[in-house]
Formats: sequence, structure tokens, C-alpha cells
Amino acid sequence: MSVIEKKLESLGLMLPAPLGPSPLAEHVVVKRAGDLLFVGGIGPIKNKMPAVTGRLVRDMKHEDGYEAARLAALNMLSVIKSEIGDLDRVAGFVRLTGYVASDGDFYDQHMILNGASHLFNEVFGEKGSHVCTAVGVNVLPFNVPVILDAVVQVLL
Repeated sequence: MSVIEKKLESLGLMLPAPLGPSPLAEHVVVKRAGDLLFVGGIGPIKNKMPAVTGRLVRDMKHEDGYEAARLAALNMLSVIKSEIGDLDRVAGFVRLTGYVASDGDFYDQHMILNGASHLFNEVFGEKGSHVCTAVGVNVLPFNVPVILDAVVQVLL
């Protein structure tokens, strides 16, 4: 078992089954360019269905949005592992962009994305550190509250 997977286990976390291409969209969820992985469109999915739906804060509290971002981050790790075979090959997270479905007067999108950022930092330490952009949007596909995109550097 890899060092990162042992860390996940010590935190009581399990990687979900990796997300594959959506039968409803004509794109992949990960694309490699040299030592960079571009991972996109990752939401809080469980058993191929949205695990959390709604908008901040009309339909859910901050804590629920934070947990949705955390689940999306776990899905992202699963996609990365599926692509490179071993999470120990992650050299570092470069950039995280998160889209948060939120009411027009909600201004804490960055706090919701902390669910993902905190997870990456807990699991990878300094390698989990990244630049982050939080964007508030009116709605997201499948009515999920959070979608993540990331650029991840990997060891070749």
C-alpha cells in the first residue's frame, strides 16, 4: 500500500470508484500533458449519482457545502490514481478551481472550497498546497453544489 493510501486510511477515508467519462457529455475527466494532469468537472458523486444536491445557502448550510467539496476532492484523488496508478507519484497540486452553486448574496465560496483544500493538505502535506480560485455560479450540472477542476504535477 502506498504512503498516500496509508495516510488516507489513517484519516478514515476511502477512495470511491473512479469516475469515468459521462455518458451525457463528450469529454474526459482527466487529460495528461507531460508531467501535468488536468482534472476537471469533478463533483460530489457517489455510486454514479449526485450524493449532495442544491445551492448554498438556500438548500444547505456551509458545513454541507464543505463536505460536498471534500467528497468531490476524494473523487478527484480516485481519478488521479486511476490515471497514474499510484498517488505517491503526485509531485504536487498546482491549481484548484472550484465552482459553487450559490445564492446571489452568498459570498463564502472560498470557505466551501476549503473542504477540498484541507483534504489535499491533510493527505499530501506541502505537496497538497495550491493556488485556488473560488467562483460562485447560479447552477451546476445535476444540481450539485460544487464542481472542482485542478492541475496536478506528477512524477514521470
